[in-house]
Amino acid sequence: MADPRIVSYIRENVASFGRETLRKHLLEQGVSESDLREAMEEAAPVMPPLVAIPAPPPPGALPPTVPLKRRKASRAGIVVGALCGGLGLMALSFLMGRPEKAQKPADPAPAPTEPSVFRGSYEFILKLPAGYRASGSFRDAEKTMEVVYVHPSGTDPQHFINDGLYEHLGILRLEVIPRRVPQGFVGMDTLKEWVTHQLDTEKATYAPRTTVVNGMPAFIVTVEKPFQYRKAYIVGDKVRYTLIGGHQNPVFDEVLSTLAETGGHSPSE
Repeated sequence: MADPRIVSYIRENVASFGRETLRKHLLEQGVSESDLREAMEEAAPVMPPLVAIPAPPPPGALPPTVPLKRRKASRAGIVVGALCGGLGLMALSFLMGRPEKAQKPADPAPAPTEPSVFRGSYEFILKLPAGYRASGSFRDAEKTMEVVYVHPSGTDPQHFINDGLYEHLGILRLEVIPRRVPQGFVGMDTLKEWVTHQLDTEKATYAPRTTVVNGMPAFIVTVEKPFQYRKAYIVGDKVRYTLIGGHQNPVFDEVLSTLAETGGHSPSE
């Protein structure tokens, strides 16, 4: 006896799609040849429509899926499907267990090719340590004494006037004045004699040192008492320099070693 569901399906769709189209479609849906033949024979007596023929389907349309049972998959199809499913699970497991790829770090900022340079009005230069800035101006109305403060970035300018804070805050002060005085030009011997006389008068405890800074004679004193500080006196071509800093400021010698004249003329000339 034919399956009544197949018989009913044939009777409902044969007028629209035709006998041969339904036959091929049912075979593709998994209906066996013998079951299809029995259903066709049983549905044949009522296949001719008793009413008007329904409108034909659009070109290329396929009959609906047979409401029967799933098409039996071939053994090869089952194996292939199982293999694909297994590979898919393996790939998913690998991706879930795989650690996230570390984000590529940003390229480091290029290191500066040379330190920052401060250029004074008296045509001299200072190379600043990393993290330091410098600001200069004239102290007097005649613009003869240039004062430059070398300090860590962000230092409050109000601290510049207090020498006692230089050690703790890492501040340096450079004073630049012309060598020419009413009596003539100030040389290193005269300057050294004057400095030591002042220190002896104050009964200071100090250690002097004579050196050369970029071709310029220099005299450095490290004072222990009554106050602790360091001063370097340098005699240039047309001006003389005094660098003042804390007793053990680590950048004192570094900044002093970069002081150099560029061969220009003083502002008063």
